[in-house]
Amino acid sequence: MASGYDHGALALFSIAGLAAESRTEPLTIAYQAAISGRRRRVHVTLTPGEGLTLPTPADQLVLLALLQFAMRARPVGVGAPAERLVFRPHQVIAELRWSDSGRNFARLRESLDRLHGLTL
Repeated sequence: MASGYDHGALALFSIAGLAAESRTEPLTIAYQAAISGRRRRVHVTLTPGEGLTLPTPADQLVLLALLQFAMRARPVGVGAPAERLVFRPHQVIAELRWSDSGRNFARLRESLDRLHGLTL
């Protein structure tokens, strides 16, 4: 099994379709991708954290904002971002152009909880 950094694939990987119901059990998604010029079958299993559901469409927006922060924060010429990302909640709210309200801060917290608990 190969591993690496493919931020584009992660950004394109749609978790938005998972919100049809509040799923608390693991879900496996299979798709084909061109890897090194060869078509490969990829299986990804999403497992929510204890007491959490799988991500929602809003969680995908939060994930993309965090990927933007991570890619901007990396040193020039370095392909992979740092393992730790430091940010303030208001930065994410502003990046997403959400209103600066208590409800949106709670929404962000819930989203971060689901994303943090998610195992791929």
